[in-house]
Amino acid sequence: MRGRNLLVAALACSAIGITIDAQAAPRVDFTRQILPLFQRACVSCHGPDKAQGGLQLGSAHRIRKGGIGDDLIVPGEPRKSYLVQRLRGEGDEERMPMKAPPLRAAELALVERWIAEGAVMPEEVAKFVPAPGGVKRLTTAQYHNTLRDLFGDKVALPTDLEPDTLVSGSATVGAARVALSGTGVEKYAAAAFVLARSAVAEPTFRTRYLGCQGSDEASDGASDGACLRGFIETFGLQAWRRPLHPDEVARYLSLGRASVGSAPMADPLDAGAVAITAAMLQSPHFLYRTEIGQPDPADPSRHRLTDVELASRLSYFLWAAPPDDRLLEAALGGKLATAAGLDEEARRLLRSPRARATMSAFFVELFRLRRLDRISENRTKYPQYSATLGASLRTETLRLIEDVAFAPERDFRDIFSSRFTYVNRELARLYGLPGPASDGFERVELPGSSGRAGVLGQGAFLTIFAHASSTSPTKRGKFIREALLCQAVPPPPPNVDTKLPKDEGNKVLTTRQKLEAHRNNTRCNGCHKAMDPLGVAFEPWDGIGAARANEDGLPIDASGELDGERFTNAAGLGALLARNPKIGACVARSLFRYAVGHLESQGEEPLLEELARGLERDGYRFEALVANVIKSEGFRTVAAPARASAPPTRTHAKAP
Repeated sequence: MRGRNLLVAALACSAIGITIDAQAAPRVDFTRQILPLFQRACVSCHGPDKAQGGLQLGSAHRIRKGGIGDDLIVPGEPRKSYLVQRLRGEGDEERMPMKAPPLRAAELALVERWIAEGAVMPEEVAKFVPAPGGVKRLTTAQYHNTLRDLFGDKVALPTDLEPDTLVSGSATVGAARVALSGTGVEKYAAAAFVLARSAVAEPTFRTRYLGCQGSDEASDGASDGACLRGFIETFGLQAWRRPLHPDEVARYLSLGRASVGSAPMADPLDAGAVAITAAMLQSPHFLYRTEIGQPDPADPSRHRLTDVELASRLSYFLWAAPPDDRLLEAALGGKLATAAGLDEEARRLLRSPRARATMSAFFVELFRLRRLDRISENRTKYPQYSATLGASLRTETLRLIEDVAFAPERDFRDIFSSRFTYVNRELARLYGLPGPASDGFERVELPGSSGRAGVLGQGAFLTIFAHASSTSPTKRGKFIREALLCQAVPPPPPNVDTKLPKDEGNKVLTTRQKLEAHRNNTRCNGCHKAMDPLGVAFEPWDGIGAARANEDGLPIDASGELDGERFTNAAGLGALLARNPKIGACVARSLFRYAVGHLESQGEEPLLEELARGLERDGYRFEALVANVIKSEGFRTVAAPARASAPPTRTHAKAP
């Protein structure tokens, strides 16, 4: 009978290209027999492009990492393995794959036998492969900071610009992924001429860049040409973050000469300077950062960023601004090509207050704090809501992060378990805490009975991840899974009712009870059981973070679990997150994206794992993580392009 079964399995598997020797019954070979099954049936949803549930099944390395929740594979115990339960459609979730035919009986039997034999997989030595280079548009913050560095702090910054596009919560990633529209180009053009006319009239600008006057004596315009050439080279170096090529200087000089005296200005030369400045501010070389690099002699598959490209990547990462004179000097002197030279400049930039502001901006993106600018919608249900609440909540969260995460010797994950916060009078009233004596913010200790702890106990998180007139455990749990643990939660299946059950007659249900009833639908349970048991921890607070003793007269149960670990309230969840290594790995991933301006490629996964290991070795110090990102090959190299090309060099000098 056993021989007959093996023969049947062999015939079935041969139809899909899998070989089983019916007589010898060798151990199942993962690479030859199991991986092709996963690649055919699973990787469209659980692969590098869409890792639903935080799970990838495209390689042994990724399978070992598992996904959200239950043990994916229990070696020797196929029926206890979550993978087998999902493939069979057992338990409280739908069968997988959902968008493809189920595995055939012989295929499923093969997977089970592989697990029964110990789920042996080859040890893979993953090799880092850099992502492609390219061009990255300045974000609005980077654009504004660049204008300040060029024209001074008093410059009137343009506000009528195309808004940033966020990708995975990041403006820096979005700026590299989304093309500028025609309207966006027109807005930059209009801003460029306004800025140019204003700047050329400023004595400080003239002293810094335009250190000469137009000449009425030289009929051939030689003096004007020399003056404009010096201006082009000096201002161009600062605006484009690199020296201009001779042909670029010649084009702008021609533009400037043609414009001299074309407008009634104090100095005839000023009209030329305005035209040149406006054209440079519209150039792709100003609005974009080029990261193409030069061939790496040691590895033809890579390009190493040039020193000036690396200087811009470093300064926009740490300062969200262009390189200063010292960094440009180091780049032009070839000092950034060495690890020591790059480290020296990185440390210098990190010591500046500008670096703290930019790292705070990283946490603004991570915790989606920009959304606080739009919380006015339908929040009038809450009597403690005010027009200034969003700004107060944002300040509170950033003060805590700066106090904890930026401390040189502190584990940054303590931001989830700290038992203090910063409040002004408005937040003190919201939280029921003693108010500060002054109008500013003061540090206060949180009562143990409050259940609050860390950033997730603050009103910012509780407000951002709530509905306009009610709480949302699902939104709050989804954020923790996706943004803090980097585990993607798939969207609801098509044609599924996402509404929670309503109260029936006199039977009133809490939100927790409604969610539990909702999870009775197997099409919903797979995702909701990963989110809701986290989000219910925050039910003791309403949609703007004020405490509530009950929900519609019913007691609130804030207990839950995180991957099998129980907690009784939000403070308990915060304590679990503060010691969870996945938090460190996820923040390392997010910071790397922030630094390089793109979502990680599959080839960059080994580097991200090394950053996570380094963060653990360094005691989860955020400053050490920043330094390790800069030292990494992923920060300094890009993939060799099929055909390297710089952005177009055509200037736009026509006034709007």
